[in-house]
Amino acid sequence: MCCAVCFIRDICRDIAIVPKSLTWKWTAEKCPDFPTYETFQDTFSFFVNKTLFFLGDSISQEQFYSLVYLFEGKMRDPPTQCREEVPVNTVTQKIGEIECFKFKSHHVTLLYFRRDRFFDVQGMPPNLTFPGSSFFKDLGADFQALAIDVLIVNVGAHTASPSYVWKYEYISKVFLQEIRQHYSGHLIFRNSMPGHPGCENFSSPELNFFNKSHDDKYGWQTFGIMNQFWNSTIHNYSDPKIHILQADKITRDRPDGHTNPGKDCLHYCLPGSLDTLNFQLAMLMKTLSF
Repeated sequence: MCCAVCFIRDICRDIAIVPKSLTWKWTAEKCPDFPTYETFQDTFSFFVNKTLFFLGDSISQEQFYSLVYLFEGKMRDPPTQCREEVPVNTVTQKIGEIECFKFKSHHVTLLYFRRDRFFDVQGMPPNLTFPGSSFFKDLGADFQALAIDVLIVNVGAHTASPSYVWKYEYISKVFLQEIRQHYSGHLIFRNSMPGHPGCENFSSPELNFFNKSHDDKYGWQTFGIMNQFWNSTIHNYSDPKIHILQADKITRDRPDGHTNPGKDCLHYCLPGSLDTLNFQLAMLMKTLSF
């Protein structure tokens, strides 16, 4: 039986450079129970009776698909699409297409809504504007209507730019304040996974990739700076229900795992590093109190 998201999972199968990347895996030296493909089913209890909402750009969508596939492949609980169950009065249903999969035997619901930008990054502080100022307020109503337990959000590549580096601290503070006014549950901020200039030239991990000179015409090297500001802001926010998912640490030295080397050096293959990111998510879920 074809998996619900196999059209995404198999996107890299025909690219010769990518299967080589799958021979490399992260290991957690100080975390012996860190999941693997073989043991991921041992983490299911952390997700039971939970609804997770992924909100962000296309890489957030890839993480969403990765988790759907991992659940489907290990739970033996084929998911059902539940888009039609989303209340028609929710803003996500009105302004775009929401994706929803439900694993009924385990009472797990996964949702994804694409949002590339949450604010006008060109706005000058203190006049940074949020397009459609009611969006966060409406989202808060959505989270209540959908009974969201965990929100996983990312501001993504559409915000990063060398021109805006000096604004990142301000942006991160305003963003958290704005979303916290309308959602009080567990908020997991996934920091940004960098693209790798010239990824077609790599077939294995490259340690300290960004310590070397690259033709970085898309400003991917600024992702690390942006992530530092987000990490600092969240740490200083002192909210026990706000968490960081350190996506950059498992991808910054992986120029070998992109979807279409030479043409797309930003998005990552499935299977690949995004699965490891969801193993990390499972370990974070284990620590949350509801």
